[in-house]
Amino acid sequence: MGLTALSLHRLELLDIAQHRNITDELTGVYNRRFFNEILGKQLILAKRRNEHVSLLILDLDHFKNLNNTYGDKVGDRLLQQIARVLNDSVSKSDIVARYGGEEFAIIMPALFATQAIVKADAIRRIIEAADFDDVVSGQTLKITMSIGIASYPEHGTEQETLIKLANKALHKAKEEGRNRVEAL
Repeated sequence: MGLTALSLHRLELLDIAQHRNITDELTGVYNRRFFNEILGKQLILAKRRNEHVSLLILDLDHFKNLNNTYGDKVGDRLLQQIARVLNDSVSKSDIVARYGGEEFAIIMPALFATQAIVKADAIRRIIEAADFDDVVSGQTLKITMSIGIASYPEHGTEQETLIKLANKALHKAKEEGRNRVEAL
């Protein structure tokens, strides 16, 4: 292998390693570590530019029941499909990440709370209307999602505060019947 080919191969391997460092292996969306890093950077930019940033934390309703009924492989396939739907449902400037388990997070730069609520409800309705036909052989799964929202600067100016408040709004959505969008 020539020196140029070897250098290109090393760059390719580095690119693969960097991609793996920031993406969730199962779903292909960004991972939580990258989410935390990029949210901090988005807040710095928003402060500097006097803009808004909205944070959505999304959780699949009754996912544990589905996982217990059909098994982890079905749960994994569903998470992969949900990630694709989320990526297809947001703007190019929005950042979708797997936050943990069956939770996802979306960072929406330059969006204030009322706009984020409208976009979050559109995402919720897309998930609710989707037929997940190829997750379980011979069955159509219907899935719903609860979403909590916090926005900078309306709800807080620090990353930890926004995450805490988005989680609190998510728990409120769950407590009030699921398949809802809540902002505090």
